[in-house]
Amino acid sequence: MPNFASSEELKHLISSSYLYHEFDTKRISEIGGMIADPKNTFLSVLSKSFKDEDLPLLEPWYSIKHSAEKYPEDLKHLMLNPHIKDNGKKLDLPPPNNLLPSDFTVLPKNKDHSAQPVFA
Repeated sequence: MPNFASSEELKHLISSSYLYHEFDTKRISEIGGMIADPKNTFLSVLSKSFKDEDLPLLEPWYSIKHSAEKYPEDLKHLMLNPHIKDNGKKLDLPPPNNLLPSDFTVLPKNKDHSAQPVFA
């Protein structure tokens, strides 16, 4: 007979590689720094308009033609030194939705409205 894990053990098994149960400021800053570094990025551009003769490399498993290029220096400079113009708008929560109801009381039954529908 197989030995099945309890639901509590299974919950941690499924979430173990995706969820962190402790807040680690140092580790979060370290990972954020790695993500923000252009040396650790990979950009994939796909298009039906690419011609096979313009793609010099061949992927060995699926025989897909592709190319691999480094970022141009001017793009790397922009990625490392971003400049964002101030457009005067503030990043904030959206305004309250005035279309949502505020009164959720249930009205008493009305026989006229509860009868069979009438098509006009």
